[in-house]
Amino acid sequence: HGYSVAGMLRLEADRLTDLLNGADELDLADVVYLGLDGRIEEAARAHVDRADLVAVKAGDPRGNAAFRHPTRQLPIVVGAGPYVMHGYLHSRPGADGMAHLSRRPSMVPLTDATIIYETNSILRRDQASTLVVNRDAADWIRPAKEDELARIGVRGPLA
Repeated sequence: HGYSVAGMLRLEADRLTDLLNGADELDLADVVYLGLDGRIEEAARAHVDRADLVAVKAGDPRGNAAFRHPTRQLPIVVGAGPYVMHGYLHSRPGADGMAHLSRRPSMVPLTDATIIYETNSILRRDQASTLVVNRDAADWIRPAKEDELARIGVRGPLA
């Protein structure tokens, strides 16, 4: 059970995170499924419920710069089923990042992120400048140590 889905999505919001938090279902085009068993399938179109998403790897360009403001980066680790995600959560300077996380909408962006999972007995490590994580799908979330992130390839080489 579980698979990666790649597809095209029409961005009808200023930021992908806003689109994901504002929709219960996403319409994808040119879809490729990679099962955790290694099986690959394709479809011209697919409908995906947001509740079924674990994370969404965002492509460039990043969201509208006008919406950015100074933040403090908190390294976190997220586990959801067979997936482990590492990256930086952004919160207001001086705010408790983990408390802020619980008050945000369910789809939360992490920067300089990595998602690790096994496909057909092969350990995969995919990196993303932004990985939007579904907090509601997470089994656990905890702060990470900088050296922990460096060991798995976030902001540094694999140790």
